[in-house]
Amino acid sequence: MVASPARSEQPSPLAAPERLPGALQDVAERGSLLRFLPDRHDRLELTKALIAMGLIAWNKPAGKYDLTAAGRHRLARHRTAAAVDGGRARS
Repeated sequence: MVASPARSEQPSPLAAPERLPGALQDVAERGSLLRFLPDRHDRLELTKALIAMGLIAWNKPAGKYDLTAAGRHRLARHRTAAAVDGGRARS
């Protein structure tokens, strides 16, 4: 089966900023993106993007992906912004 050229030439929307918190949360909780993206191709594409961005890394002894310091920081920033936007921020 030949991959569609249009799919590989277009920039992936999978690593769009609004999708990153959900992906990072899944990696933090489960060590993978299996539940976040069931499609293998999409999951691989997003995994590569997160690695390239320095947000996740493979933890060989544990056999799973972990958030890097940058990934934890990005997720914490999102949680803080969500708390402020949702009116749950403490004064």
